[in-house]
Amino acid sequence: MTKIFVYGTLRKGFGLNHCLKAFKFLGVAKLTGFDMYSNGYYPMVVKGEDEIVGEVYEIEDGESEMKILDQIECAYNRTKVKVKLNGKLTEVETYVYKGDVTHLEYIESGNWILRY
Repeated sequence: MTKIFVYGTLRKGFGLNHCLKAFKFLGVAKLTGFDMYSNGYYPMVVKGEDEIVGEVYEIEDGESEMKILDQIECAYNRTKVKVKLNGKLTEVETYVYKGDVTHLEYIESGNWILRY
């Protein structure tokens, strides 16, 4: 069983959500200890001090689906983290940006939907 926390263009209502069609939506969650930045097109999340809002999805046997996501998210490292989902800490995987964010726009809300 694989659980993935998504916070940007993979979320419902955004262009890449169709990549999660084989996954089951579990709910909205929050990730503490990370900051969100934007290059104007998509978000980057790095370790920090804030809270990120996103969605958790689950798939029973999703090795091939996760390989597709890894290709899409090639500028990120897939990382195990704990998010607060339905009032409980839940271990999931998420994509943490591996580049430099110093020149990028900081998204104070930590919520890609509220970025502007």
